[in-house]
Amino acid sequence: MYYEVGGYVGSVYHCKECGYVGAFVVEANEEMIEKIKETYKREKRKEKKEEEEKEEEKDKEEGEEEEKDKEEGEEEEKDKEEGEEEEKDKEEEEEKETEDKMEEGEEEKE
Repeated sequence: MYYEVGGYVGSVYHCKECGYVGAFVVEANEEMIEKIKETYKREKRKEKKEEEEKEEEKDKEEGEEEEKDKEEGEEEEKDKEEGEEEEKDKEEEEEKETEDKMEEGEEEKE
């Protein structure tokens, strides 16, 4: 699809309103040229709007992915901290048990 905005003699244009597709301009008609210009501008605005919508959608998806990754990272960090705390608690319990056993062993010796 090719739009000729100027409507020069011998140029190819497409106008949805007047139905000329790929016709050669033999005699430039001002009304026809204006319709072609309007159609061209409308199509360009439509294309630009569609591109902007795609960009917004893409940005939105990227933002959601980043937030999801961030949440997952926070959850992993939380799980890691909880695991470390549990490990520390286990070690402390084992140390306590070992100390208790040692004390019991010393008492039995006496």
